Amino acid sequence: MRKYYPNYSIGTDAYADIPMVCEKYGTKAVIIGGTHALAAAADLIKEAVADSNIMITGVFEYGGEASREHIDELNSHQEVIDADMIFACGGGKAIDTCKVLSQESNRPFFTFPTIASTCASCTSLGIIYHPDGSLREYSFQEKPSEWIFINTQVIANAPEKYLWAGIGDTMAKFYECTTSARGDNDLDHSTSMGVQISNLCAKPLVKYGVEALEECRKLWKKSFLELSFLLVLYQILSELI
Repeated sequence: MRKYYPNYSIGTDAYADIPMVCEKYGTKAVIIGGTHALAAAADLIKEAVADSNIMITGVFEYGGEASREHIDELNSHQEVIDADMIFACGGGKAIDTCKVLSQESNRPFFTFPTIASTCASCTSLGIIYHPDGSLREYSFQEKPSEWIFINTQVIANAPEKYLWAGIGDTMAKFYECTTSARGDNDLDHSTSMGVQISNLCAKPLVKYGVEALEECRKLWKKSFLELSFLLVLYQILSELI
């Protein structure tokens, strides 16, 4: 079975890499995301591609729920149909909506997470709901996004509760990995790699977590930068285990 792992750009200038990374996939992109995510990132994405060969065909809200109905509605817009690639912007449900839409239409997608508490930007699993919010299905895609663009300033500007949740979820990965692998001496390569990487998800967060939360409230300091790299590891682990 083949394994796909996405690359990523991280930093306050992460979106500057969009032309270099995405131009080989086409010239037209549509941005889809949540209301707050689009307000935080859409203009920055547009600025990043302004002098490139990539044209933004449109900007659309994903609909508020990762549902089959919203996926079909998005795919009815000509701006979405015309796009060579999809820029998925936001948290888990927005990204999962784009993930299923892009893979079902055989188009590449790129993720732009705007909060720290989601691994959807890195994983190939999409969770689909009914319009009322009840679970409909798990959609297992062949591969995750082609690239993750992680603008740490955008994430720092998000409400503090999302960073707090991201810290907790990242720390949990260490205990999930080490507990589930306990006593198994014949792990496959990706699982073994996940277990090893998980060791970086506990002690550093204990060391930097509280300080990073404080500095996130002040909008950008050294410890938040240290923490952001750990949260990237958490996203990668979600695809490995």
